[in-house]
Amino acid sequence: DPNIAKWESTFWRYTGKIQAALGNLVGLESWQTKGRSTEAWGETALEEAEARAAQGDPSWLNGEYNVIMGKLSHAVGYVAGDPEMQERAELRIEKGRHELRRS
Repeated sequence: DPNIAKWESTFWRYTGKIQAALGNLVGLESWQTKGRSTEAWGETALEEAEARAAQGDPSWLNGEYNVIMGKLSHAVGYVAGDPEMQERAELRIEKGRHELRRS
């Protein structure tokens, strides 16, 4: 899932930054080197995840979000008596389910 990969890689990128900063603060070259390495790996992984998302790779997270928000919109449309809103919500639910099947 490209969205989850973006979160993970961002976490590791910042972890590397912190480790390098701590290594610099206490004067441990090994921590600085490892931190810079982790930061670089996180940056590369983030770029790859963003490229996957831009290419339209299916996202389980995005699919679930669309299904949930579609169901919510459908309920609001029902309560409001708005059949057009319900139709749009059904399309969003189907779009989310389609993405879930692809992921």
